[in-house]
Amino acid sequence: MSRLAVLPFAALAVLAAPAEAREAQLALKGGRLDEVAIALARATGSSIVVADPALASRRVPALGGRMDAAEAVRRLARAADARALRIGPQAWRIVAAPPRSGTFARRRPAPAPAPPARPEPAPETVESAPIIVLASKRDTPLANCPARSRSSKAKCPHESPLSMLVPLGVLSLGAVLAGQLFAPTFLDSEGFWQGSVFYNEPLIHAMHAVPYLVKYAAFIVMVIGLFVAWLAYIKDPSIPGRTAEQLGPVYRFLYNKWYFDELYHYLFVVPAFWLGRQFWKLGDIGTIDRFGPNGVAWVVEKGSVGARRFQTGYLNSYALVMLLGLVAAVTWVLF
Repeated sequence: MSRLAVLPFAALAVLAAPAEAREAQLALKGGRLDEVAIALARATGSSIVVADPALASRRVPALGGRMDAAEAVRRLARAADARALRIGPQAWRIVAAPPRSGTFARRRPAPAPAPPARPEPAPETVESAPIIVLASKRDTPLANCPARSRSSKAKCPHESPLSMLVPLGVLSLGAVLAGQLFAPTFLDSEGFWQGSVFYNEPLIHAMHAVPYLVKYAAFIVMVIGLFVAWLAYIKDPSIPGRTAEQLGPVYRFLYNKWYFDELYHYLFVVPAFWLGRQFWKLGDIGTIDRFGPNGVAWVVEKGSVGARRFQTGYLNSYALVMLLGLVAAVTWVLF
């Protein structure tokens, strides 16, 4: 038996603050030794240890009367055919008594020696950490993911490695600078497109006259969103929760994506399922199967039941049928 399997009942210790020896009125019920030892330790404010699992499971009678802790532990040990060893001022260890020799000694059958148990390797403890999945409808446990705690082992949002940052940086530079460098060629030159697209020169000039605030509106909104995200999820993570409580209906409306999934479900999925069930029960089962293979099989079955009545197995029945058939044929020929 491994140590981990023995721990729940092999080592029983009830610890209490050391107290001076004093008598107490005891009224303990009988039962297992470990259970009675726990009750005795609580009643006397002492510590009692039972390290042998076989000894801990022995049955002992009730223990009652006025006595001090030492006398109560000795009586409890004698009742379990064991002995009590004092290991402290108010602490005892109950161990199995050695076999006694003599004519009137009680002998217990020696247990069969157990094969030596191979030590089992300690199981590896894997610390489970919450994994945050972004862009999902699940609640993100921000409390388990402190943004400014570098010692946290939780799998929180973090920066990508260089193998991803370098290609993304190159792509971002191209996305930003390509438009600035090639915008005159794309927009102001009709010959560049060579008639492949419709080019309206007055419209291009009007586009250049748009105020800069309109041109950079998308960039301004991006900066505002970046600041709000930093403020709500890094500076003060309690802001999203308070906002959701204050804007309850609006938050639920946006959280459920304007309820497009629910509308799609009830407008298209539910009617499609209903129509499919009608085709299945009325068209397939009620019409095709009923008048097709199932109907033919029913006709054959009932016809076989009717034909079985004529197949009696008697020769006179067959002769009668043949005679009736012959009479019918002659009648047909003559008349």
